[in-house]
Amino acid sequence: MALRDAVDAIRDAAEPTPDDQLHAAAWMRRAGRSAEAVWWLQGAVARHPEHVGLRTALAAAALDVGNPALARDTLAALGPAAALPLEALLLDARAELELGRLEPALDLLETAARRDADDPRAVAARVATLLREGQTERADAALRDASDDDLDPATRLALELLAARVLAMRGEDVASLARLEALASRHPGDAAVVGAVIAAHLRAGAFDAARARVDEARGAAPDLPSWSALEAQIAVAAGDLDEAETALREYAEQQGDPSAYLLLASLRRRQDGDAAAAQTLTRGIERNPESALLHFHRLETQIELGDEDEVERALPAFRAMEGTDAYADYLDARRALADGRADEAAAALRDVLPRLDRAYTQYWMGRALEAETDFAGAERRYALALARDPHQVGPAKALLRMAEARGDAAAIASAAGAWASREPASLDAQATWISALVRAGASDVAIRQSDRLALLMPDEVRVAALRVYARRAAGRLDEADALLEAASARFGTHPALNTERALGLAARGRLDAAIATLEETIAAHPGDARRHALLAGLLDRRGDASATERHIARALELDEHDLDPLALRAQIRARAGDDDDALADCERFLAARPRHAGVHTLRAHLLERSGREDEAISGYRRAIEVDPDAVAARNNLALLLADRGALDEARELAQHAYALAGENEPEVVDTLGWIYLRSGHLDRGTALIERAHRAAPERPAPRLHLALAYRDAGRMREARALLDGLPDDPDLDPALRREAHAALASLRD
Repeated sequence: MALRDAVDAIRDAAEPTPDDQLHAAAWMRRAGRSAEAVWWLQGAVARHPEHVGLRTALAAAALDVGNPALARDTLAALGPAAALPLEALLLDARAELELGRLEPALDLLETAARRDADDPRAVAARVATLLREGQTERADAALRDASDDDLDPATRLALELLAARVLAMRGEDVASLARLEALASRHPGDAAVVGAVIAAHLRAGAFDAARARVDEARGAAPDLPSWSALEAQIAVAAGDLDEAETALREYAEQQGDPSAYLLLASLRRRQDGDAAAAQTLTRGIERNPESALLHFHRLETQIELGDEDEVERALPAFRAMEGTDAYADYLDARRALADGRADEAAAALRDVLPRLDRAYTQYWMGRALEAETDFAGAERRYALALARDPHQVGPAKALLRMAEARGDAAAIASAAGAWASREPASLDAQATWISALVRAGASDVAIRQSDRLALLMPDEVRVAALRVYARRAAGRLDEADALLEAASARFGTHPALNTERALGLAARGRLDAAIATLEETIAAHPGDARRHALLAGLLDRRGDASATERHIARALELDEHDLDPLALRAQIRARAGDDDDALADCERFLAARPRHAGVHTLRAHLLERSGREDEAISGYRRAIEVDPDAVAARNNLALLLADRGALDEARELAQHAYALAGENEPEVVDTLGWIYLRSGHLDRGTALIERAHRAAPERPAPRLHLALAYRDAGRMREARALLDGLPDDPDLDPALRREAHAALASLRD
């Protein structure tokens, strides 16, 4: 309360000097009243327009309340950027950055570094900016350039913290933590250092180590209030929400400042929902009636609750508070989106973002664009939201949802990893990440992560099953079996372990035993859709068509939202030649998930096979539009276009597919070679087709194309040897069979 009393005394003075006004504004900002500081400083600047200190303070307060445009305009009145004092120049750079103008911001920071070579604050600001934008290598280079034995201790510490962040962003977590621990040993009571160490421990799931570091820091500096907030952060990460709430309540009641109530409201939202968060924010407003930030978050929560009458009543009063225009416009956009007016919300948010570029504005812009079906734009906004606030879970889950919708395994793994890093104590998050890593072909990473998870959650049978799953996917079957037996001895019979046992048997070729094991598990636990889908896959391998169909249908009944079994059935039906039903499954799947590139590709292939080539071409193009890296769609479209004589576009598509898949996909290599051959490049085309045939001699397309290449080169005997018996292959695609017959006829002629 002493801060507020001091502010009130200066505010009531008859003629406060500029220095008095600067002190008052500084105290307002420390008391969480930056919006009031903006109003106060705007009046002071009007009376003293040439005062550099007042304009600099106003710019800083404007950035506090999310108004970078005001900050930039305030500083522009002082003259060219190169003439600004360093502190003002750094604020100008920050304003440019928050307006979404990275390169102008970096130019200003470069100017500061050149002009104030002896003051490394500019370097620190530039490095922090580069890290925020994910430009790790440029940040590292700037740090190396800033190395100097004559740095003052505070600046050296700031740069060392940034160097640790660079290591972490490179994935060198162990080295980063070691560097931070060394810093903490030299600065045991520094809140910034301790906070960085704790964040590193939390990323690694080392909750006890994080708690020990807070205890040590509290002993070195017992009067700092931030320790309670850090204890709450650790408890949240560890999943102990009751402990977190106790720590935050103590912090809020002791300090009374708005930030404490914001933290507590966020926690209560996770525990008890938006209504509980609104109650906490109301309590904070009772103690901080002039805090625009608390009023803002309560209004946002009331929009979530659908309390339109209260929002309608309170929003005009909030808008009347100084410095809140951008926030109020954002809330209006949120109301429009809640009412289903996505286009209006998106337009409003486009206007707000230059003035309020925060994680939540980017996130809700993403939500509005997603509602407008601008999925690519939505994903960009969700990614920006993560960049603006690396602790946010919502954008990570949104990116995961969108990656799953288009079936992009690598993007799914990336988004799941972002979610898991933000909720290290969430088993669902960790399990999703490990499973996604396996599906993306990163089984070794999945093994390491599942082993680490076992240290954190040794009593979770799902974790034991994940360790088995990751090793089985990597082909380490003996290790998987050993872990499975150890887990069974500890946890007994469990459906998750029995499922892994069945899949392990299947991996060893014991298909009948695998099916019997999974059937027994389903009989005991019949309500799991995933197990029915897994059993369907095994039954399909055994050739039991009716049982396969039955279990896929059951999986779809049990979980109507999981359409993966439908995609599986479409693939099975397509392979069996049941094209009409397979196409119907694709249409049903895409009606619900229109951005799945794999199913678009399958649908186009079915259309192509039925002679509907124009529709097939459109289907392949749609798959590529959804996923520009869709190799199969590019490959198949290239072949179709080549048959129509559009060789230039076909060659471009085939080259792109080859660049993505390389030598790993013989059919892609064959396609590129075939198109080169059709374009008159006989030697280059033949060399590629030969490589494809050597890699997969059993595949008919490379074999046929190589025979045609040899024919064109006059190597008739080799061509006949390749074609011998090919048209009689019962599994040969009808179109290839016709081509093979025609090739043989041409050789006889």
